[in-house]
Amino acid sequence: MALKAQGLYRRLRILEEEQRAHTTFDGRSVVNLSSNNYLGLTTHPRLRERALDAVREFGVGSGSVRTIAGTMAIHMELERRLAEFKRTEAVVVFQSGFTANAGTVSSMRASSVGDTTVMSCMMMEAEM
Repeated sequence: MALKAQGLYRRLRILEEEQRAHTTFDGRSVVNLSSNNYLGLTTHPRLRERALDAVREFGVGSGSVRTIAGTMAIHMELERRLAEFKRTEAVVVFQSGFTANAGTVSSMRASSVGDTTVMSCMMMEAEM
């Protein structure tokens, strides 16, 4: 049976402009409550300028995942500064919620002894 007939077909909504609180999806002006841009940082003028500076210096991509050959000096600097800010020994920055969840859960399982309970939340399940 076809997905549409089963009510399982998912049509992707098309974002027509910036990821803002008020934006346009599929030709309709809407309040965007489903973005990960909680603090409005994707459109912040200072962050845009810094991102353009980084593109000019480093290009538009890492060329690889961090664990193979994609860790750059700016990643290490970010993690160092975040650790300093958080007053902790080290910080690891993941490229997405999915990889953060996968890395966290796998490290918990790898270091577990005996019975281990892994707690989850709705947001984590949505990412996985």
